Amino acid sequence: MRTVAALLLLILLPLPALADGKAALRILAVEEPPLSFSGRDGQAQGYAVDVLRELQRRTGNRARVEIEPESRVYATGLRAPNVVMLSFSRTPLREESFHWLLRIARKPWVFYGRGDDQRRIASLADVRRLASVGVVSGDVRAQWLQSEQF
Repeated sequence: MRTVAALLLLILLPLPALADGKAALRILAVEEPPLSFSGRDGQAQGYAVDVLRELQRRTGNRARVEIEPESRVYATGLRAPNVVMLSFSRTPLREESFHWLLRIARKPWVFYGRGDDQRRIASLADVRRLASVGVVSGDVRAQWLQSEQF
């Protein structure tokens, strides 16, 4: 009998891949410290990577974890088979596009400003009054702000 961890990894593979056992698994992680990031040696590190590596140890999987920007991970996950996405934000817009396995962490979305700025942000209405909001291009937060007509 397979362990629960083995079933978690296998559940992402399409049924034909399970039948022939030849499908390669590709693991993509979002660059988002401390959950997942490229270490000084170029290898994936972080809390989410540690959880994944334990699952790999238990299942015998040896796929390399690739650290990529979120926009690239998202695009690859939408179009390519046999992809596991790690440290990836779950949103209502993305809910039906992927098979979600487990939550590793909660990532609060917050707004930061300069320490000497006297304005206080208590709501999205306050954010709308700002001249600009900076986000990483292609990031889930950028997508969400656009969906909110920012």
